[in-house]
Amino acid sequence: MYWVFIVVGVAQCGYAATNLINSIVSGLRKTEKFAFIQIAGSLLAVPVIYILICVGGVAGAAIAIVSATFMSLIPAMYVYKNLELRLRFLISNVRELNFGRLPHYTLMLLTSAVAFPVVEIIVRQWLIQHSGFHDAGLWQGATKLSAAYLGFFSVFLAYVFLPLVSNQNKKNLIFKLIVKYMSLISGLFICGALVLYMWRYFFVSLLLSDSFSALGDVLIYQLIGDFFKICAYVIGFVGVAKGATALYIAAECLQSVIFVACVYGLGSSSEGLKSVMISYAITYACYFVVCCIALSVYLMKHNDSRSKVVPK
Repeated sequence: MYWVFIVVGVAQCGYAATNLINSIVSGLRKTEKFAFIQIAGSLLAVPVIYILICVGGVAGAAIAIVSATFMSLIPAMYVYKNLELRLRFLISNVRELNFGRLPHYTLMLLTSAVAFPVVEIIVRQWLIQHSGFHDAGLWQGATKLSAAYLGFFSVFLAYVFLPLVSNQNKKNLIFKLIVKYMSLISGLFICGALVLYMWRYFFVSLLLSDSFSALGDVLIYQLIGDFFKICAYVIGFVGVAKGATALYIAAECLQSVIFVACVYGLGSSSEGLKSVMISYAITYACYFVVCCIALSVYLMKHNDSRSKVVPK
């Protein structure tokens, strides 16, 4: 099936082009155009994905994974064609652009790309050894379910909150933005989480299958962890916006270490899945506290610098 990897690799070019246009649109704060790209791309991808899976089997399903993002290139190119900013403008002024921070953001991205998969492999292996493949599969289902609804908040923060913070240098205004968007995000999440939890068995069987029904018994811990996770990410996006590379990498490593330590320290063979879920909730509760402390230190330094009086 080597040809599948070739197709997926070629599709990455379209994925990269879509991301570039999304970044331009986001930088210009054209929120409605970004929404158009996402919605139109998803609508175009649905029939393509369905046909690929039905006709192509495993190979078709593999290609369908990237087709969802690749199809967004069509509306993205339409939006780009009607933008006042053109790529040739960027290229002609390339010497005036600051590329000095790109290695820092690349390092941050690589850390995220490596940290979570490694932790996922470690936790999954622990579950397989102590509870069996069934619990490991349930936990993987929980992570996929979590990624589905957290993706909405992550995209919102990346394309709405991040540009606002990046363009802001006054720390008191940054703090107000954090409070505003954390209140909004947490309120939306609590409403959605209540609906999901009340009808958890229905949603689990609908989004996964009836084989994952046992997941409903421990879903509450996943929702608690996700609540603290998305709240912490509001603060974390400030670090991304300001290019705080060392702080970002330290935060990624911290949450990974806490999660693995909790799984091995609190885990029990009799309740493997529940132990992992509780560890997840504890991890992101601790991570949220650490983020709040870091934010407080950041603001205190600002206040101290303002209170200093230059002697005559």
